[in-house]
Amino acid sequence: MRIGTVVFWVIVAAVLGVVAVQTRPGGGHGPAPAVPTLGVDPATTTTIEVRNPGADPVRVERGSAGSGWVVSWTDASGEPRAWAADPDLTRAGLRVLATAELEPREGGPVGDGATELTITNEGGARTIVRLGTRTVGGRTEGELVGSPGDTRGIWIGSRLVEALRRASMLRWRDPRLADTGGEATQIDLHAGNGGVSLSRVGGLWFVGGAGGVNADRSAVERLIAKLSEVRGEAFVDRPMPDTDTGLADPIATIEVRAAGETAHTRTLTIGQGVDAGVTAVFVRASGRDGERAMGPVLARVTGESLAAIGVNPEAYVRRTPIDPGQFDVGRVTLGALEREGVAFARSIDGWQRDAEDGRSPESKNLDTLLGVLTKTDASTIRMGPAGAAFALIRVRDEAREQGLTFQVAREEGGGYAVSLVRGAMIVTWVYDAGVADDAFAWVSAQAGSG
Repeated sequence: MRIGTVVFWVIVAAVLGVVAVQTRPGGGHGPAPAVPTLGVDPATTTTIEVRNPGADPVRVERGSAGSGWVVSWTDASGEPRAWAADPDLTRAGLRVLATAELEPREGGPVGDGATELTITNEGGARTIVRLGTRTVGGRTEGELVGSPGDTRGIWIGSRLVEALRRASMLRWRDPRLADTGGEATQIDLHAGNGGVSLSRVGGLWFVGGAGGVNADRSAVERLIAKLSEVRGEAFVDRPMPDTDTGLADPIATIEVRAAGETAHTRTLTIGQGVDAGVTAVFVRASGRDGERAMGPVLARVTGESLAAIGVNPEAYVRRTPIDPGQFDVGRVTLGALEREGVAFARSIDGWQRDAEDGRSPESKNLDTLLGVLTKTDASTIRMGPAGAAFALIRVRDEAREQGLTFQVAREEGGGYAVSLVRGAMIVTWVYDAGVADDAFAWVSAQAGSG
């Protein structure tokens, strides 16, 4: 739970407690009567609805299976909207409602200008409270509405009443705009002419879709953490033209998807900076939680939180060309572009050259090469081909029936580049001079290029 949320609700609870103590009649030696409450059970509550005079209601309701709480309201244009509720604030709010102490009030009804609070539980039973405008000593007049003729006047803490007004209930919306509420399975980032698509398949992340290149898990986890920091500093509920928000010509989009019992998506469209220092931008967020549409909502977001998100694919590519945990090399073929070359198969005691018996004297060189491809981080990674290739390295995982073909080229300055083509994407791992010279010099010799 965020510190601000805790502090807010602790203050509310404390004020209510003080009000209750100060206004409770003294005297007497018998046991104190039970303090009346709203009778809210957080575990079984399904809906909290607030209706202010002359306004459409704001509802906070428990979502369907696999979903969290949802805030729904009608915007200024008359369109119904919904957005995920902040889970921490919802839990804290339910606890405060469950423990809010009431005081009996003598007098008539609160009048027609009351705010109406309706709390519904799983069985359909409703608690209805009408909150008036008259305030005395930190308490606001109200009434508990029961069956016809069974309405009781009450006093309730004014701070809690303010927390139940329309504007306050709208603050229950989750400011984490890119949070799907589930484990992400797809992330698409686009800005200008650049972009990257990340997909999770069977617990593994890939750059460029399921048929792409293995992603660096740590890099993807850092991205997910940064996406969780994209927070709306304030939601904007008044109509604003796109020309004023910078969304007439957006600079980037972010889409996050999560699969599970209920599918979730969040799409963020990021507008141009509208202030001189570009300290904040407007973001339009929308999505789906299962069959339910979320948003669109408009929020101001700090430019700093968005600037930390990179859209270059190479930033998410695994630092080695082969992931040894997901690709067990059992066969290696070395050659030049114009010929097949020599092939080696892994055996019990090392590597065996095709058409030869026994352990190959080249076993140590093969182990060194595979050590580079599976364990040695490249100095840099770039998208696109290397220079003119002097050799091909073909590796095969016999158990998975998968194969990879790498092109090897020399780099200016004496290093080496290893390129892999996956569909329309070419990834190149660059090793500076001195990092893997022995391994690639041996590959060069085997390819017959000296």
